[in-house]
Amino acid sequence: MIFYANDLGSANELAAELKKAPSQWRSLVSDRSEKIAADSSRFELEQLPNPAHVSLTPGTITAPLVNKADNTASFAYILKYYPETEPRNFADAKGLVITDYQTQLEKDWLEKLKKKYPVVMNQKALEELKKTKKY
Repeated sequence: MIFYANDLGSANELAAELKKAPSQWRSLVSDRSEKIAADSSRFELEQLPNPAHVSLTPGTITAPLVNKADNTASFAYILKYYPETEPRNFADAKGLVITDYQTQLEKDWLEKLKKKYPVVMNQKALEELKKTKKY
């Protein structure tokens, strides 16, 4: 489970409550639905917010990770750990395949745009700007 909070305080509060009663996560999140959202799925280790790089075993709650862009916070609660050698079923693999496909489409599209609209620097204007601006 990954929990997304509007701020670090809400994330820390929920993490503390989860430690006391982990089986009550649904009611804890629904009580704070305006501040917290939960996503339950099978995630890759790299996708989990784990700033302290703690060992991830069932029952582990990671420390909240603050997103610098918007000051939201996220943390993970590990329900089950799947070994890497275990194959995924269709439902678990579908999301990853879609994400990989979208990433490839975006990469191809950006390459086409770079070829069609190459970035050209006006060196003369850049030099003039450097002369007028002080660093």
